[in-house]
Amino acid sequence: MSRFQKFSDIKKEALKGPQVKAAYDALEPEYKLAESMIKARLSSKLTQEQLAAKAGVTQTTIARLESGTNNPTFATVSRVAKASVSPSIAPSESVNGRPSRKVSLCLR
Repeated sequence: MSRFQKFSDIKKEALKGPQVKAAYDALEPEYKLAESMIKARLSSKLTQEQLAAKAGVTQTTIARLESGTNNPTFATVSRVAKASVSPSIAPSESVNGRPSRKVSLCLR
């Protein structure tokens, strides 16, 4: 038998405590935001450094946002989110009998 425990087993045991479970659940929004920011950056094929340059923040700021362990301002989150937007070109209705294109921006 191994003398080491799996993290999943330790976590499951810890979450049996109501105070631990409540604290863990309270952190879910922060971690969901961090996960979304990571996915947006990766889908835009940007490094943390590249995203930081586009957003006008430091790479350290991006790392802290993605760790989910700090309390960023709305302005910072907004700047980073806008910088990680990737344009997608989708066909639109034709104009004057000619196909047109519109560019739609979407957060991933």
